[in-house]
Amino acid sequence: MTSWKAQANTEGNATHCNTERDDDGNFFLYQQDHNNNPADAMACAGLNFSSFDDSGSDLDIYVPYTYDAVYVLAHALHDVIVDQALDPPFSNQTTEAETFGDALFEALIDISYTGITGTIEFSEGTGTDQHGRGDREVGVKYDVKNFNTGEFVDQDSSAGLVTVGSWDPTDEMQVCSSTDDTDCFTIQYSTNDNSVPSDEPDYKLFELGPRLAAFIIFLGTLLCALALACYYMLIAYHQERIIMLSQPYLCYVIITGGFVGGLDGIIHAFHPSEVIILFQFSFQFSFL
Repeated sequence: MTSWKAQANTEGNATHCNTERDDDGNFFLYQQDHNNNPADAMACAGLNFSSFDDSGSDLDIYVPYTYDAVYVLAHALHDVIVDQALDPPFSNQTTEAETFGDALFEALIDISYTGITGTIEFSEGTGTDQHGRGDREVGVKYDVKNFNTGEFVDQDSSAGLVTVGSWDPTDEMQVCSSTDDTDCFTIQYSTNDNSVPSDEPDYKLFELGPRLAAFIIFLGTLLCALALACYYMLIAYHQERIIMLSQPYLCYVIITGGFVGGLDGIIHAFHPSEVIILFQFSFQFSFL
């Protein structure tokens, strides 16, 4: 609010509007005819910025951002029209409109301006697709909202959204303190005990019954036996033409994979989630 209130008064005095005009002297900046009657006084449009409350309670939250957006756009238009000498296109000039639009966008990207909401700069984007290009990266701050079941009343979804912190590109996530701020709430997670959810998958291992475990051990043993039999055939008939054409060294690698998979299946027979993965790998690898 300090920057907002420090601006010059554009309201005028008690009897007349502010009489400032544009650079060409053609139009008033802070007064305008409102009923096409020259006999009536102009309608004033200025503001006495110092009259606003220090807390900003009498100022809509979007006003400072709208105010800065107008100034930033004005700076970019000045750069394109005056410095680059590009004329604004007419509505039917598609090519010229695209050229002017691209130049205006680039001018906005290059803006570094200190406004009411702080320093304003825009992102050049990241990666080959320039993700986030044009997003404000300096001077922006967001409230972080959380759905709180205790505040959810009468099926009013907006009542359940409470502030739990803030985020900005420099400090990133900052959790607020409910002891210092009465409008701040503790983060409520969707877990049963309100613990912080894990980023890792929730694997659950369970034991198999004795019959199913015995069946898996049998399959593992059979796979190992088949692998040993294949070893024997490769060694015993290594001079045969069909063996020589089948890339025997690659066959050794494949059969070894099948043998190791079968052996691991036997060892981990009581961990079905691991057994399923191992057997899937082993059978696919072996049947190549």
